[in-house]
Formats: sequence, C-alpha cells, structure tokens
Amino acid sequence: MKPLSPLLALVLLACGEKDLSDDTHGAPDDTEDSGSPDDTGTPLGQSHAVVATVNGDYTAAALSTVDLSDFSVEQHSTITTDPNVRVSGDKVFVMNRVDNSIRIYEPGSWETPLKEFAVGVNPREAVLCGEKLFVTLYGESTVGIYDLDSGTLRGAVDISSYDTHGDGTPEASTAVELEGTLYVGLNNLDASYHSSEGSVIAIDCSTEQVTGEWSVGGNADVTLAGGTLIARWGNWYDPVDWSAAIDGEIGTIDPNGGFQAQISELDLGLNLHSVAFNADGHGVVLATSTDGTDTYSVHCIDSSDWSLTELATVDEFLSDVAASGDGLIWLAARPHWINGGTGGVRAINPAECTWASDMIETPLPPVALDFY
Repeated sequence: MKPLSPLLALVLLACGEKDLSDDTHGAPDDTEDSGSPDDTGTPLGQSHAVVATVNGDYTAAALSTVDLSDFSVEQHSTITTDPNVRVSGDKVFVMNRVDNSIRIYEPGSWETPLKEFAVGVNPREAVLCGEKLFVTLYGESTVGIYDLDSGTLRGAVDISSYDTHGDGTPEASTAVELEGTLYVGLNNLDASYHSSEGSVIAIDCSTEQVTGEWSVGGNADVTLAGGTLIARWGNWYDPVDWSAAIDGEIGTIDPNGGFQAQISELDLGLNLHSVAFNADGHGVVLATSTDGTDTYSVHCIDSSDWSLTELATVDEFLSDVAASGDGLIWLAARPHWINGGTGGVRAINPAECTWASDMIETPLPPVALDFY
C-alpha cells in the first residue's frame, strides 16, 4: 500500500492564460452561458454542488455547498482533513481517508450524517449499484461491498491478481456504474509512485465477480461520457525526467471489445490529469506542463471528433473536475504553493469552451466536488 500524503498528492498533480484569481464573484454574469435553469431556477433537477474543502496546512476541513441558482455559498459540517465527496443515487458520500471511514448524508441535512461507519484502508470512491454500496480501497486488494442501511461489510471483490508490482494492492481508485456493472480504474503505482501496468476492470454487481479487464496503461482512471466509458491513463510525473511523464492517453472502452485511444499526451506535449464529460459528450481535461513551471491548463474536449480547445492556463492547483446535470463542468481550484491564486470553484460551458461563471470562493479551498 502506498497512501499518498496530502502534500505529495498535490506535488504529483501540480502544475493552470487567464488567472482565475482575478474573478471572485459568485453569481452568473450577463454575458456568459450559466446553464439552463428550470422554472424554479434550479438547473435541470440539481440544486447544489457539494464541496469538500480543506485549509492550506490540512488542519481543518468542512463540507460546503454552492446553490446553482444564484451561486451563493454556505459552509456546513466539519469533516476529516483528507476527504473525497461523491453523490450516488440520492445520497452524498464523504470518504474520510484519515480514519478510513465513510459518512452518508441526506442532501441538505448536514449537521448529522445518516450513517458513519468504518471501511477498509484509504477509501477513494463510493458507488451504489442496486442496493449495494461498492467502495474502492486504495490500500487493499479488494473492493469492499457494504450494506447501505447498516454500514456493515457484506462482501468483497478480490482484485489481488491485478497487483502487478507485488506490494499487496493494485490501488483501486475511480469507479463508475453502467448498466449493472461497476468499472474500476486501477492505478498500480510502484514504490516511487510510478505505474507501467494500470488497467480498468469490470465487476458484475449481481455476482460480485470480475468479468473483464482492459490493460490500458499505467495509472488508469475511468469515467463516463453519457453512456460511453472513458479511460484516462498516464503517469503524473517521472522522478528522474519530468518529460518522461508524457506517456498517457484518453480513449473509449467498448464493454464488449477493447480500448481505443483518442487523445495522446505525446501528440499534445502535455501531461493530462483529471477529465470529466457531460451527458452530451463534451468534456474538460486538466493538464500540466512539463517545463518546470508547475502550470495547469484547462482544455475542452468534443468527443464527436476528439478535438481539443484550450480555454486557459491558470495559477491555481486544480484538485477536481466534475459535470453537473445542466451540462456545465466545474473545477475545484486551490491556491498553488508556488504560483498562488484563489481557492474556489468555477463553471465551464464545455460545448462553447467558455467560462460559465466567475470564480466562486469557498470558505476553505476545495479538494473535491459533486452535485445533487
């Protein structure tokens, strides 16, 4: 097991034309598309972003929410200082990687979680599939399966055979559910946090068995573009030569076939990190330069032809990217330890590749976000 410390995680992911820090307004402006609100002002059934936030020295953390109708921000309950937050079904899940636990919240009710229970080492994602809660565990050789009502462990999927470097865990990270199957990205990092043999695996939620594997490349992650499976692989850095990290791809996975690369880091000369797509197949990918400037850039993807358009370079460290139901894609931005910048969240219209909001500052800088 190789749990990443918060600082090392930032260093590995670091590096963002327009400085986000010059825009600090909360509400949508009159010149940019901020989505398609319904009659109540709520964009297409979702009302809020839920944001896990942590201060700069990782001594305090809290959940915050952003009202999608007016971009107002509220801070809520205190959480542990190495969190992730995800929405699955009608519940909000907060993975606490400091004490290896999960909190389940009813959206809008933040003072007391519905349930809090211990899980395995270093929980990364929580995804409902039917009545089962699947949790990827970065520090174990299984994917845990938990009872949603009681929080008790009801089973585990053995993934130890995918540990290609022999440290006891294949580092199960991102996960998505599609048509009753859970797809899991396996990072497979070695002792230097480098990976040469990552993959995406399929787990049948009914039988709780692995039913497929796609050996896409090192440090693999998985997401969805509507009903299309998307894999991103590639190392964040090379300990000897930063340019050696230009090794990855973004592509599609056919559940009944193989992986088809669509975007190459080598062609772009960039190190591609997190990626998110809306249901229409428009996406945003975060990239870092390899020239030693620790600079992030934001790029829009059109999956109809897999073209990329650069939106901006930014000063901030970009910690997460996620799509809301109205088709916008949101960034979580933290002040960079070298470049500075502003902590907050900001929306993008990926179809037009334009900003859809100014920077919306949160009381503490964000590390992860999702929508309900």
